[in-house]
Order: sequence, then C-alpha cells, then structure tokens
Amino acid sequence: MRLLICTCLLLLLSACASRPPQPSYQANQVDQHLIAEQQQRLANLNDWQLDGQVAVFDLVADERHAVYLRWQQTATHLSMRFSHPLKGTLATLEASAKGAILTDDEGQQWRDRDVKRLLARVLNLQLPIATMQQLVIGRQPSAAENLHYYQDGHIAELALTLSDQRWSAQLQDYRAVRNDLLKLPHAVELTSPQYRIKVKVSQWTLAPQ
Repeated sequence: MRLLICTCLLLLLSACASRPPQPSYQANQVDQHLIAEQQQRLANLNDWQLDGQVAVFDLVADERHAVYLRWQQTATHLSMRFSHPLKGTLATLEASAKGAILTDDEGQQWRDRDVKRLLARVLNLQLPIATMQQLVIGRQPSAAENLHYYQDGHIAELALTLSDQRWSAQLQDYRAVRNDLLKLPHAVELTSPQYRIKVKVSQWTLAPQ
C-alpha cells in the first residue's frame, strides 16, 4: 500500500510539473468581457464527473495520502469514489441535503449532517469540500480575493479565507471539454498553512445539454 501511495504521488507530482504554468494577470489587465463570459458558462454547470487523482499533504503532521478519484456531482448530490488500481475501492462518500455517508472497503459507515464535519471527525481532514466543488471546474467562489486570470479570462489563481483559515488556489492546464468555448482545468492545487491538496484530472464527463 505504501508503494502504491508513493507511486500515485510521483505520478501526480510529475504530471503537474511537466506543464509549466502560463503567465497570469490581474483583473484590470484582462478583458472583463472574457472573464464574465467564462464565469457565465460555468454558472449552470452542475452535472459533471471527473476521473483523476487527488493527493492530500498534511504540512503540520508531515503526512501525505494519494488515491485515484471519481467525483460525480449534480445540483443536489455529491458522490466520490476513492480507489487504488490494485486494491479497488477504498472508500465512497455520498452527500446531499439529507446528510453525508462515508463507507469504507469493509462496508463500515459513518454519517453526519455535514460532509465537511464528517471528514474532519472520521478522517481528521479539514477539507473545504464546498469550495472545491467550485474550484475544480474553474468557477469563482464568492469569497475569492486577489484573483489572477489567464489572458483568455479563465481563473489562474486566487485567495480566500474559510473558517478563519487562509487558502490559496492555483488552476492550470485548461483544456476544451465540450467545445472550444468550454474549457475546464485539469490541475488544481489548494494550499493553506496546514494542507496542500492537489487534484489532477485525467477525464471530464459532462451531462448532455
């Protein structure tokens, strides 16, 4: 298992490092119409699936975890499947307005009304799931500050404060998903004083229009 985790981490880090970041610009240096157009395209993007890898680094405890991820999202429901290629499904996470359920590979379940609180209680991970739902598709969170953009209007980086914790985010490797007008990031990194979260997307699947 340790070898698998290290392999996943190396794959994830090498993939992120293989594409040098494009230059980014402050909002007043980018065409405001392009910024507005990109966010408008994302405003109603609620049904999607991403397949890829996620790595979580606990910078305080000096711990790291990496798994393969399938994340299915609708306007009312979140579903995550965490897996390893040789071990199969390690855990699943389901969340809706009714609450959240975390199930491990032996069928044991944990429940909570709040998905963020569930992850903190069971896994001791303080992850900003609601914000990640927006960032992975390139949508601007309402609390975002210090935004920088690529020349085409896509978000490149931002900062925000969540539960008294300061986070920064970098969004890279935008590629066309549905057509040349809709591009989604394939590499997202969030960093706080305690955590660094890297999401590497290998495939996006969108609901039919």
